[in-house]
Amino acid sequence: MDARALHHVAMPAPGRPLYRVAFGGTVALALGLGFGRFAFTPLLPMMQADAGVTILSGSWLAAGNYLGYLLGALAGVRWRLESPFIIRVGLLTVALTTLAMGVTTDHLAWLLLRALAGGATACILVATSAWTLARLALSGQNRLIAMVFGGVGVGIVVAGTLVLAAMAAGLRSSETWVILGLVALAATGASWNTLLREAKRPDGQPERPAVWRRAELWSIYGRARLVVACYGAFGFAYIIPATFLPAAARQVVPDPLLFGWSWPLFGVAGALSTLAAGQLADRWSDRDIW
Repeated sequence: MDARALHHVAMPAPGRPLYRVAFGGTVALALGLGFGRFAFTPLLPMMQADAGVTILSGSWLAAGNYLGYLLGALAGVRWRLESPFIIRVGLLTVALTTLAMGVTTDHLAWLLLRALAGGATACILVATSAWTLARLALSGQNRLIAMVFGGVGVGIVVAGTLVLAAMAAGLRSSETWVILGLVALAATGASWNTLLREAKRPDGQPERPAVWRRAELWSIYGRARLVVACYGAFGFAYIIPATFLPAAARQVVPDPLLFGWSWPLFGVAGALSTLAAGQLADRWSDRDIW
């Protein structure tokens, strides 16, 4: 019997602590990715219409967010901090930077805010992945793991739907940024106690963050460089098209109540495909699912 089959046989039923971890991870990725990284996507057509943002200046704002994301991801493997603490600080940063986007019109300030949001988003992704996988993977709860990473699609749906509603109500982009920031603050508050409660391992000991030495990091990169290269290709095949999807749809269908649906539907596809992968993981190998 292989390890996967043995693991499947010994799989316990998920308890409330595991569901709390899954809930906290889902909210973290929904806010971190759906708001901190991708809220700009559905808002770009609005900012083009009422804030003088061009595709070129919008590209700079997106690039600033991605540069912050890169730096945040690199920092995430160096900081010796507990994952729930990083997640809480990251969520608060995402909420405040999103809110601040609506109270200034300075393009340089926007660039800085988007960079900060990107850095916080990457820290949230790294810390949430480490925190949830450490709890859920050992229990064999593929569906709960899929629920966590489906949070990215859920966040995209929520942010996209809020922007769509704002366009229908005739709100300006600045007002919509403030609404998204307030929603992010409320959701952060709702998940705060969960992240505090789960800051310890199941054995009651405080979480000890992994400490990576430079030689170890280079060794890991050497073994995983093909995976790194494939994941980097998403920057061209997924991230760039996703960033400008609503703006491109606006050029084809000018009605905001029609082109505005492109982003929520994108999120629905992302969430459902992630949940489907979790269902298939009990029967198929990772390579087959890919």
